[in-house]
Amino acid sequence: MLESGSFEGVSRKAAESLVGNYEGQSLLRPMQMVNNQTGQAQWHFTVVNPGRAMLNVRDVRYPDRHLSVPLIDNTEWRLSDLSVDPLEKDPIQAFDYLSFLDSVEKKWGVEWAQWVEEGAFMTRWHVQENGKRWRYERNPNVQETRDQ
Repeated sequence: MLESGSFEGVSRKAAESLVGNYEGQSLLRPMQMVNNQTGQAQWHFTVVNPGRAMLNVRDVRYPDRHLSVPLIDNTEWRLSDLSVDPLEKDPIQAFDYLSFLDSVEKKWGVEWAQWVEEGAFMTRWHVQENGKRWRYERNPNVQETRDQ
């Protein structure tokens, strides 16, 4: 929208200041399924609540797979197949990661469980890298509990 002159004044300045933080793929270009150099899938991360409890994770290779990864202890892992459950009324859910993986494998097979493992790894990487980028440090004077 900056290139097309759609913004003026304050709106233009705001967009210009944000463009450096833009991380997504352009809607105007063909979607890349994998990185051409590394072969790594293109993963998308979305914060789903203000309480920093979970991220929704999508992989452009499998657009119907919807994985929610907990960032704190009292939040469940969750996986839906939108091709058969578009309203996500019957997801696989578990608080324990290994139980979650086992349930995924029983319902959808080894390939799905391996995909969940890849998604968990990529989410951990994403959270750690963004922590470095934004210089996030836990306050040593604040004790977090399982209920936070």
